[in-house]
Amino acid sequence: MKEGDKIAVPSAPTNEGRCFKILESAGLLEVDPAAGCIPELKDITANPLNLEFVEVEAANTASLLPDVAAAFVNGAHAVDNGLKLEDAVYTEQAKPGSDKPYINIVACRTADLDNPVYQKVLAAYQSQETAQAIRDIYQGTYIPAF
Repeated sequence: MKEGDKIAVPSAPTNEGRCFKILESAGLLEVDPAAGCIPELKDITANPLNLEFVEVEAANTASLLPDVAAAFVNGAHAVDNGLKLEDAVYTEQAKPGSDKPYINIVACRTADLDNPVYQKVLAAYQSQETAQAIRDIYQGTYIPAF
C-alpha cells in the first residue's frame, strides 16, 4: 500500500468493520479497541498512509479492482468474479475454533432442540458431503467449521 491509496470495502457494518480489523492485523490501521469486532470508519484512530475507503455494496467490491489499489471481496463474491484465493494479497487469518466471530451457525429455540426435522437438517449440514461441497464450491474462501 502507498500513501492515499483507495480501498473498496463492503458498506454493511459487519463486513466493513471486519475489513478494518483485517487492516489492523496487517499493521496498516489502528482502531479503537472499544469498538469491538465491528469498528466503523469513525473508530479508526491511526491511518498513517491516509488510506481512502470506498464504501460499496459487497457484491460490487470486485468490480472496482481496476479503479482502486485493493478491495475486500467476500468469499462467494470472489468465486463469482473468478478471483482465486491464491491470488489474494492478504487473507483473514481465521481458523475453526478460533476467537474470530465470523462463522455461520445453525440455531433454534431451546424448545426445538429435539425436533426431528431440525436434527435431520443439522446432521445433513454437518456431513462430510456438505464439508466437501463447501470446499469445492468456495475454493478455500470458506471452510467447514463443524
